[in-house]
Amino acid sequence: MIDQLLQCLQEEKNDMIKDLVELIGFQSITANQAENRLALFWILEKAAQQGMRVSHTPEEDCGVIEIGQGEETIGILTHVDVVGVGDLQKWETDPFTGTVNGEWIIGRGAVDDKGPTIVIYTILRLMHRLNLPMKKRIRLIIGTQEESSWTDMAHFRQAFTPPDYGFTPDGDFPVHHMEKGYADVQLTFDVEQQPAYEIITLTAGDSENTIPSSGLLVIKTDTGDQCRRLSRQAQQVIGSRQAKAVPMGGIPSSVGVRCEENRFQLNAKGISSHSSLPQKGVNAISLLVEILAELDQKEQLLHPSFRRVMDFIQLFNGCHDGSTLGFDNSHSLYQGEYMGENSVVPTVFLFEEDKVKLNLNIRHRYGVSLQDLEREFQALTQKYGFTFQIRNYQDPLYVSRHLPFFEKMHQAYEYVTGQKSEFALADGTSYAKALPNMVSWGPIFPGETDTCHQENERIHIDSLMKAAEIYARYLVADAVKS
Repeated sequence: MIDQLLQCLQEEKNDMIKDLVELIGFQSITANQAENRLALFWILEKAAQQGMRVSHTPEEDCGVIEIGQGEETIGILTHVDVVGVGDLQKWETDPFTGTVNGEWIIGRGAVDDKGPTIVIYTILRLMHRLNLPMKKRIRLIIGTQEESSWTDMAHFRQAFTPPDYGFTPDGDFPVHHMEKGYADVQLTFDVEQQPAYEIITLTAGDSENTIPSSGLLVIKTDTGDQCRRLSRQAQQVIGSRQAKAVPMGGIPSSVGVRCEENRFQLNAKGISSHSSLPQKGVNAISLLVEILAELDQKEQLLHPSFRRVMDFIQLFNGCHDGSTLGFDNSHSLYQGEYMGENSVVPTVFLFEEDKVKLNLNIRHRYGVSLQDLEREFQALTQKYGFTFQIRNYQDPLYVSRHLPFFEKMHQAYEYVTGQKSEFALADGTSYAKALPNMVSWGPIFPGETDTCHQENERIHIDSLMKAAEIYARYLVADAVKS
């Protein structure tokens, strides 16, 4: 049966690629609920046309495609919403025009998570068409708010019985049975301005869980002479950093300076990455703030209330583990397994009227609770003058290694790759936290570059097909009668 299924997968490879390209075409940024619904119902209608069982939440924000029968249900959680495009100028192709370029499929969502969604849909469609003798149900659960608030999962739990166990193909191979926790903390600072230097624009970042790749500062000066002086001083600061080989991923070549009449502009170009892996990116917020802080020392650009914001953000320069905020990183084990360090990074920075809003994205390990986060930030409020709100909070995930379905997952992975399958910790967070006995499993293989949340997001076609074979082998072994 598995040989027949794999042959069909190969025969329909081009159709699978075509479906992925079409799904990428939906501009389903997580805040765009109307487009998310269109993407969701596009795939639900395709499944219904193939005779599979299809349903959705009353809110139409989560869909279910189901095949098979039996007392147990395997759940596979995916999502069709995506993060923002970041710096559009860095894209080599249109982010919402799925592009097949040689061995790659390029577009926002190719990896996270439209590619895996199409893979699982295709496997289920072929299993249904082949009329394989099922002993369990397989349920593909497709969300639309994974990159945001997870309200779709709350609605799913209200409308459906959860599956017994399963996985989300929204991370790396092998099996990730542990994940750090997740939280977004929005800080709000009340600020004033200096009379001679009015900040018109100060912004960076468009996704709470992405290291921002671009940022913009615009200051209106009283005179053109002031603007030109700021421009010269900014160039000197950048040149000084270049001479000193200051780290941070190449600040000198990443900051542009312009002066037009009495408007001074600073344009920071960083490198985007998933916020759970800040060391792989260059944070445009930090780039802007470092240069602005040095200019302030020379020109007194900022009101003291604004300066406190800069001082706070500079706590994150070269530090991702939250230790400068008071986070304790001394205990790294849970049930004898390594849980990694905490991660705290700024991801969205916006100045509007008399307020600065800053989002901090947190990935915390076991031992850090919601109450701990509240206590840490409460202790900082008086010194830095902000109010805060903790949003999208998720506890860390730990799933016992001893659940029986893991053996078949290991066997499928080892058969296809020839590599040992082990358990691992995921720095990021996934839908695995949404339902019991769920883990993150693929589609990125060890050693591959993960481009999710980055410009030019892409997935290698051979890797996509290899992941498809692993998932197909596992589902046949676990859900089909022998």
